[in-house]
Amino acid sequence: MTVFAQMVLAFGSVCVLLGLMAVVKRMAGTYGLSAEIQRKLVHIGTGMYALTLPWLFPDRWPVYVLVGVTLIVMLALRLPRIALGGLGSTLHGVDRQSYGDILLAIAVGLCLFLSEDQLVLYVLPIALLTLADAAAALAGTTYGRRFFRVEDGQKSLEGCVVFFAVALLLSMGCLMAMTTYLPSNIILLSLMVAGFGTLVEAVSWRGFDNL
Repeated sequence: MTVFAQMVLAFGSVCVLLGLMAVVKRMAGTYGLSAEIQRKLVHIGTGMYALTLPWLFPDRWPVYVLVGVTLIVMLALRLPRIALGGLGSTLHGVDRQSYGDILLAIAVGLCLFLSEDQLVLYVLPIALLTLADAAAALAGTTYGRRFFRVEDGQKSLEGCVVFFAVALLLSMGCLMAMTTYLPSNIILLSLMVAGFGTLVEAVSWRGFDNL
């Protein structure tokens, strides 16, 4: 793939993100989706697209360009008029302050950079960030009954249990598919990843668990 084609794909990816937000905003108006569900739909869509980046781009640098442009767009969406009534409402319609959108983009860039040639070190954390985090948030807001305080609000034990379960399954699946580790090592590593991830998610606030 030529340099020009990769640049076009990088900027096109930002358009895909904005298009996703527009679709979610339209769905919210049609089906009455809550602000939390809108935010998580964008979160899941963005994360799932991020999982394809190592295969979409032959080189790494266009992904870093994409991350930089995305950060600029995320900051623009925080402008009051856009955040309240425009596309930014799909991210900032919740009653709490969060930097999760910005930290998600940073996490994608950092994971890609640190993983080097070991794709499992990119795919696994982004999969956890995308699916386990969203599942925990939706379970906690829908079924949460036992809450505990964090620095800026509260979280539920039910959400933590869901995070651990989803993280455990994702870890085992990624390690089985992308490594040659022994089954006993995969189980042990998956328990460690799920346990540590659950602790981080439980004590984080304002979206810092994304990072």
